[in-house]
Order: sequence, then C-alpha cells, then structure tokens
Amino acid sequence: MLSFTKKANKFHDIIVVINDIYPKYKDLFEKIVACFQSNVDASDYFVRYYRQAHQEIHDILGHDFPCNTINEFLHDFWLMSIKYDRETSKVCIPSIFYNFNAVHYYHSIKHVISMQASHHKEYDKLLESLVFYEKSRHEQNICDCENGHRMIEGENLKDLFNNLITFYLNANKFEKTYPHNNTLAYIN
Repeated sequence: MLSFTKKANKFHDIIVVINDIYPKYKDLFEKIVACFQSNVDASDYFVRYYRQAHQEIHDILGHDFPCNTINEFLHDFWLMSIKYDRETSKVCIPSIFYNFNAVHYYHSIKHVISMQASHHKEYDKLLESLVFYEKSRHEQNICDCENGHRMIEGENLKDLFNNLITFYLNANKFEKTYPHNNTLAYIN
C-alpha cells in the first residue's frame, strides 16, 4: 500500500507541474509555432522556455530532482503540446527541435554559423569550417561535454552540423544550391 501511495504522489507531482507550467508558457509555445509557420528561427523562445521552466520545476519538485529528467520532461511536454493541440497539430516542426540538446547547441553557436556563412559561400567549406571550429573547442577543452567527446567521433559531428546549417539557412532565407555550383544564395 505504501508504494501505491508513493506512485500516486509522483503522478500528483506531474499533474501539479503540468498545471503550473502550461499556462505560464503557452504564449512561448505559440511564438515558437508562429516562427515555425513563418520559417523563422525559434531557438530564442525555445531556450527561454527551457531555462525558465527548468528552474520552476526544481522549485516545485526540489533541487535534488535530476536535471536530465526535467529536460526530457520539458521536451516531451512541449512536443505533446504542439503535436496534439488541435490548432497546431499540423505544424511542421524543424528536425533539430526533436532534439533539445541540438536546439540549445544551435542557439549557443548560431553567431558562429552566421559569421562562417558570411566568409564561406560554398556549403562544403562552411561545413568544414564549423567541424574544424568544434574540434578545436574540444581539443582545448572549452566544450560543454564534460570529457564525453562522443559527438566529434565519426560522422556524428558532420551530421549535426548538416542539420544545424540547414536550419540556419532556411530560417535566414538562404537556400542551398547543390548540383549547380554548391554555393549559398539569399532568397528574397
């Protein structure tokens, strides 16, 4: 009977969190959806939601509650709120937003992507420069990996940057022109 009560309290905690978080962040969810619909960068709103809601959940459930669990919950909650709302269920969610870590990473380096895109008009050179940038950060231990450098192994880093560059180019009205000359062009 004690374990049932304990489970019931956990479900109660989840309902308290949902009831507390959703009304406060519904406006940010709507701004994110509006960005998706306009094909504009929504990472600022997404990161703001995470930072603020993460702290609020700690305030509700305690600071010993695992951060990773909170982050996964926030992502699942956000996705369900977008995908299963009758007004937003048909919205196309950019692929990087299915990975909250990728959105946070993109948000932290989009200025670097922008700077590199202005210097490298060829897509392959842009990709190469960003991979070099990240590998240099890892070699100097100024990355956020805490000694878990799995991302720079194999094709993982290249795949990540392909996704981030594609999102950046789409959100900033660039297009990749592959077969012809492999350069970046601005869409008016």
